[in-house]
Amino acid sequence: MEALAARTVRAPGAEAPGEAAREVSVLIYNGHFPAFPCAAGHEFLNTAGLASLAPRVGLVSMIHDAEACAAETALRERGVELYLWRSPEAGRPGVEASGAPGVGVRLHRALTGLVHRLRAFPSRPLDTITADLEFRNMSHALLEAAERRRWDVLVVVQSSSARVIDYLPEVDASALVMHDIRSLLYARRAEAARSRLERLWLRAESRRYFEFEKRYCQRYGLVIALSEADADWIRQHYAPRRVAVVPIPVDLDYFAPAAGCVEAPAEIVFTGLMDHPPNADAAVFFAREVFPIIRRRAAEARFLVVGKSPAAEVRELAALPGVEVTGMVPDTRDYLARAAVVVAPLRFGSGVRNKILEAWGMEKCVVSTSVGAEGLEYKHGGNLLIADGAAAMAETVVEALGDPERRRALGAAGRRTAARLHDPRAAAARYYGYLRAAAARPETPMRVALDMRWLQPGVAGGIEIQARSLVSELLALDGYNSYTLILPSVSRYSFDLRRRPNFRVVCRDSILPIAKDLLWRAT
Repeated sequence: MEALAARTVRAPGAEAPGEAAREVSVLIYNGHFPAFPCAAGHEFLNTAGLASLAPRVGLVSMIHDAEACAAETALRERGVELYLWRSPEAGRPGVEASGAPGVGVRLHRALTGLVHRLRAFPSRPLDTITADLEFRNMSHALLEAAERRRWDVLVVVQSSSARVIDYLPEVDASALVMHDIRSLLYARRAEAARSRLERLWLRAESRRYFEFEKRYCQRYGLVIALSEADADWIRQHYAPRRVAVVPIPVDLDYFAPAAGCVEAPAEIVFTGLMDHPPNADAAVFFAREVFPIIRRRAAEARFLVVGKSPAAEVRELAALPGVEVTGMVPDTRDYLARAAVVVAPLRFGSGVRNKILEAWGMEKCVVSTSVGAEGLEYKHGGNLLIADGAAAMAETVVEALGDPERRRALGAAGRRTAARLHDPRAAAARYYGYLRAAAARPETPMRVALDMRWLQPGVAGGIEIQARSLVSELLALDGYNSYTLILPSVSRYSFDLRRRPNFRVVCRDSILPIAKDLLWRAT
C-alpha cells in the first residue's frame, strides 16, 4: 500500500508536515512556440501564468513565422526568459500556399518522409524523428539556458519530444506535459482509416507509441494530463510515478460574446489547424457525409471550415455546394461570432479540444461527437449537444438551427462551465503547485519485499485471493518502485512479469537458493 501512496499527487499546497514546498524556477522545452490565440493558445496562457507565480520561467522553443514573432514580444513582456532558434523565414511576411505544392516540393517531401521512416524503423514512432530534428535546432538554445543558470524543474511539452531528457544531465525534478495520448490517437485514427494498408500502418504506429510513451512516462518524475479521462488512462496503461491534471485554460476576456454582431441563422462553423489529421478528417467527414443531409432539410445552410494550413483533402471541399474553406484568417472570433452552430465532428483524437472552450466562451451552441468532447465536463442538452454518426449529427444540427432560444441557453451554460473549470489563473496556480511539489520531494524507488512463502495454490483460502489481488494491483499501477516476491517454487509462474523489470521472483525452496545458502553458511 505504501507503493500506491507514493504515486499519489497531492493537491497544490497540501504538502506533508515538514515538507513545505519552496519557490522553484521552471525551464520549459516546447518544440511548438506557444502563440495566442492559435492552436497552442493554452500553452501561451500556462507559460505566462507560470511567469506570474514562479521567480523565474524560461522557454526553449523555435520561431517559424510572424505569428510566433508577435507572441515572442508578448511573452517577454510577461517576464518569460526566451531561448530560441529562429527560422530564416521567421522575419518574412507569412503567405499561406493556396494551391497544390509543385513537383519539386512533393519530391522533397517524399524523399524526406522515406528517410524519416528508415530512421524510425523498426521501433520508433515517426513523430519522434521529427522531434529529434527539432532538438538539433534547439540544442544551442537549450545549452544557453543551462549555462546561464540552474533550473529547479524541467518541463517537456508533448510526448513526442520526451527523449530530450536522455540528452541532458540528471535534473532534480522533471515533468512531461501530454496534450494527448499519441498511442490512443493512432489507434482511433486506424479505426477511421480508408484503406487496409493505412489501417495496418496506423495500428503499428499506435503500438510503437504505446511502448515509447510508457517508457518515458516512467522516466519523468511527473506526468501532467489535461483531463481526468486522460490521467486515468495513463495511470492504468503507463504506470508513471505521479500523474496530475491541469485543466486546459481559456481566456474568457478574449473569447467573449461579440456585442452588436448579428448571428447568421444558417451558418455552421468548424475551427482548428486544418493540417492536423483529426481536424482534417473531421472537416471531410462533416462536409461529405453530414452536410448533404443538412442541406436537404435546410437548403440555405452554409458550412465554413476556418483554420490555417488546410490539407489537400480539405481544400477540395470548397468545390462542394454551400462549403467554404477560409484558410488562415486574421481572427477566428469574427467567424465564431456569426455562427449559429459550432461543430466539433472529430472521429478520432485524444486530449481536450480548445475549439469547444473558445466557442463556449463566445456563448455558442456546440454540437460535438463523443470523441470531440472527451475530457470536458458536459451534459448533453445542458451545455453541449452530443451526436455520433452522420445521420444523428445532421439531425441534431438541423434541430439546433431551428431553435434560437435553445442555442442561447446552451451557449450561456457553456460559458459558465468554462468560467468555473478553465480559468487561466486557477490553472496556472494548480500547474505551479504541482511543479513545486515535485521539486520538493525528490525520491528514489522503494525496495519492497513481499514474503509469500505460504502461497500454496488452493491451501491458503481467502487470504490467498487477497494476496494475489494485491500483487495484480501493484503490477497494474506501479512501474517505478522495485519489488521482490518471495514465493514457493510451485507458485513461481503465478504472475505475468513480462516487461516488468521492477518485479522479480525469489523461490527459497528451489535448488539454487538452497545451494547459495549452504555455501554462505560454509564460508
